[in-house]
Amino acid sequence: MCESKVYVEENGEAKLIAEEVVYMKYEGDGYTIVRLGGETKKLSGYLLKDIDFLSHKVTLTKRK
Repeated sequence: MCESKVYVEENGEAKLIAEEVVYMKYEGDGYTIVRLGGETKKLSGYLLKDIDFLSHKVTLTKRK
């Protein structure tokens, strides 16, 4: 399968906040992420920084 890991970048460091992410949707001022198995997490105040498809890594950064 192609699950991803989601990181939040703060102070120049990437912090892992979710693994086995299978769905991610932008909603207003942040994202809803869904993990394998259906667990949902909402992240407000973030912007997409980058996606590394080879490493299955999504990095978000705090909105300024």
